[in-house]
Parts: sequence; C-alpha cells; structure tokens
Amino acid sequence: MQIGKTKVALVALDFIGYYQNGGYYGVDQVKKMLKLELGLTDVIVASTHNHEGPDTIGLWAPANKDGKYADYLKWVDRRIAEAISKAAEPANMAEVRARFGATNPERSPSLKGLQVRTTHRPPFFFDEELRAMQLTRTNGKVLATLINWNTHPESLESRNQEITSDFPHFVREAVEKKYGGTAVYFSGDIGGVEIIGDAESRTGLEYEEINGKRFPLTAGHRPNVSFERTQTIGEAVATAVFQALDAGSNERVDVLTLKSQPVRAPVTNPGFKAMIQAGVLSNYGADKEHPEVNTTIWHLRVGPADIITLPGEVFPELIYGVEQHKRTDCPAANTGRPYEPAVLPLLKGKYHFILGLTPDELGYVVPGYDFSAGPGGARVTDACKDPKVPNHYHETNSSSDQMAPAITCGFVKLLGGDPAKYEACK
Repeated sequence: MQIGKTKVALVALDFIGYYQNGGYYGVDQVKKMLKLELGLTDVIVASTHNHEGPDTIGLWAPANKDGKYADYLKWVDRRIAEAISKAAEPANMAEVRARFGATNPERSPSLKGLQVRTTHRPPFFFDEELRAMQLTRTNGKVLATLINWNTHPESLESRNQEITSDFPHFVREAVEKKYGGTAVYFSGDIGGVEIIGDAESRTGLEYEEINGKRFPLTAGHRPNVSFERTQTIGEAVATAVFQALDAGSNERVDVLTLKSQPVRAPVTNPGFKAMIQAGVLSNYGADKEHPEVNTTIWHLRVGPADIITLPGEVFPELIYGVEQHKRTDCPAANTGRPYEPAVLPLLKGKYHFILGLTPDELGYVVPGYDFSAGPGGARVTDACKDPKVPNHYHETNSSSDQMAPAITCGFVKLLGGDPAKYEACK
C-alpha cells in the first residue's frame, strides 16, 4: 500500500510463527534483500499461527534441540522478498478504491460456535468480529481482499501428518473464486481462543453442526478431523466475509500513516530461558543469562481504518478491556495484579484490524490478574479447580508474565495516551 511517500508491505505467512530477528532468518534479513528503489517505508510480516506446517520457531524437537531447518528458513526469506519485490514494482502498483466491512455471529450465523476457549478456560470471551478490506482497481476488478478473524487455525490437529494451511486456505479459495484477485488471511487476537472441536463439545449432542453440515463426535465428545470438515469451516468463514463486504461501504482512503513502539520485558518462563541458553530461541535480546523480549508494535492508519499489530497470541480481553471481561467465576484465582488498559478504545478509526503474531510469535499473552505459573514454569491447578476449569496451560507457553502490561501500555504510549494514568503501567 502506498499513499504519498509512505509505502508499506503487509505479508501473511501460513506458519506457526516467525520472527523479526531470528539471527540468520526473519524480517530483518528480508529487508536486506529488498532494493532501495522500491521505496518501502517498512515491511510488516504476520503469521496465521497455522499448526499444520513446518517448525519455524524451533520448539518441536527433543528437549533443548532445535526443530528449525536453516536452509528452509533462508529460502522462505528469499520467497518473501521476491513476493514483496514483485508486488511493490511500480508496474504492479495500481490506483484502487477501498471497501470495508465487518460482521459477527449475530449477523453471520455461519460463524456461530466456531470459536471456543482452550479446554474451556474462563472467561468465555472472544473477539467475535470478522473484518474485511477489499481493494478494487478503477476498472472494477478486485485486486486484493484482506480478511481478519480470530481463532487458532488448527482444525486438523496433531492427527494430521500432511503440510497444509488449514481452514484459511479454504477461506481464501472461496473469496478468490467469488471476487478474483488475491485473498490474504490474517489471524487476530487469538490467545486462548481455538477453533471448534479443540475442546470437547458440551452441547449434549452426538454431532457438531458447521455451516449446515453435521459431523459426528467421538465418545470423548471430540470431532473426527478431516479435510472435508476443515473445508466446511473455511467456507463458513468465507460466507461471513461475503456478508461483511455486502453490508460494508466504500470509503475514501487518502491517508496512510505508520508508527511503531518498541516493547521490552524480561523473559520469566524457565523453559524459554533454557531454550535461549541452548541456542534454540535466537530472537530474544540482552544476554543468555538475563534474556528479554525485544519486539515492536505498529499502528497503521489506512483512511478510516486502524490496523494494529500484536507480537504473539494475545488474549482478546486485553484488547477489549480486562476489567470489563475478566473472570467472575473464581475470585480466589485473581492474583491481585492491576488490570491492563484496554486497547480498543484508543483506536479512533471507523474500522479496526488486529494482526496477531506480527512480527513475532512470543507465545501467549495472558492478563496479569489470571497469570499463574508453578515452579519451573509448570502448569498450575486453578484456584477453583473442578471438572469445568482447566489447569493454567497458556502460561507454560508464554515468554513473560510481564508481556500483557508491556504490550497494552505500549499501545497507550503509541496512540498518544498517558501510561502514568494506569496502575498496570507504573
């Protein structure tokens, strides 16, 4: 996208995650491959958090071993650079009109029930909004459709042994079939939010219904995963994209601004520290004995729309407001840490897009009041443990118990607020 001298490349990868600076690979390496003549202000790379692809982080290997393949990741960097270079060439740039739309399960019933919380971890709050931006050439041909929705793309789960981009592929396929052009899918604030079937069904039915189709459940109230089911999920999401754009509006886009804010926090997860010291995780700053998160958050203004980026799997209540959407089932589970400031009220645009795992995958970002980790980073039993409240899994895959205030307070500063007004930012 370009307006005036501001020219930004937005990239989405069908990976579990990627890094701004992974040492020998990552966005910083991609930038070195791009010609200055392209005039790019910045490059922003997101991951969908697809669970059905190669290990691009290094975690999926024997203990303290690296699951990444250097040659493959360097090849990925080259392909990213090639794609950006092709799209950013003056001959491939075009004047466009923009259409924006948004929907939710109330307006688009095909989305109902597709989002669940991991093993039913409370609170049962989701970012239910699906957002779309469509760019059309002046001759009426669609150039691109940006889709932004909020759940883990892991409908095939670990039983699948084939490389696939999971349901986002079928979303893009359906959107491109209907409109033409290129469809690009971005995951949003997906922390703690899974796709239907990840947690056992509690409907009491022997089947789950997705977009009018029924799929039988196992004795453990889980689905039999299949590509047919994954395609049905993708087409259900695509149906909502069509409805969002049909009910949307054409908007004037005469402004493109970009600003960023560094975010730092100490790494507090003992498991992550061990992997940093073993050289598996190479994207953390400071030294191996005292590693720290060193990442960036961005805010783009595209005409009437705000686009923000999140460096990990951020719980949606951190965006919409922890105090308003906190757990109410178990006061004993509250750690007493102050509630982080809400990010969404800071956005002044008519439309909002939230790009998760951008540019980094730093694990789950859990609100401080409900962040509980045991010795060595082990899972903690919930203070109100019963058959319906799971152990605290997400903390075991979180870089730091300080990430939530670091990110939300970073947005306060980035968007012109005063962090000193918030207890969590002090």
